[in-house]
Amino acid sequence: MFGLTVGALLVYLRPVYFDPHIVRQRLALWSVALALSIPTTFILQLGLPFSGAAEASLLFELFVMLSVIYLLIGIPFVISGVLICLCLTQFPRNIGTLYAVDLVGQHWGRSHLF
Repeated sequence: MFGLTVGALLVYLRPVYFDPHIVRQRLALWSVALALSIPTTFILQLGLPFSGAAEASLLFELFVMLSVIYLLIGIPFVISGVLICLCLTQFPRNIGTLYAVDLVGQHWGRSHLF
C-alpha cells in the first residue's frame, strides 16, 4: 500500500506533468514503465547478495540490504499507484466501469491463480 500511496501523491503533487490534455499519452508511458519494471526489479532483487544472518557486526549491512530490497521492490507499486490514480481521477464519468473491470480482473486472477 505504501507504493500505491506514493504513486498517487506523485500525481497530485505534479499536476503539470499529468495534464488532463495528455493523460492518454501518460497512461501509455506509465503502463510500459510498469510492464518493464516488474521483471527488471525482480531480476535485480534476485541478484542482490543477501544472507539473512543477524550477527551484531553485520546488522548495519543487513539493514542497508533490506532497505535496498524494499525500495527496489516498491518501484512497480509506485508506478501502479500513478496508473490507478490517473484512471480514477481523469475519467470520472467511467468510474463505475473502471471499478467493475478492476473487480472482474481481481476475481479472474484469484480464481485462476489460487
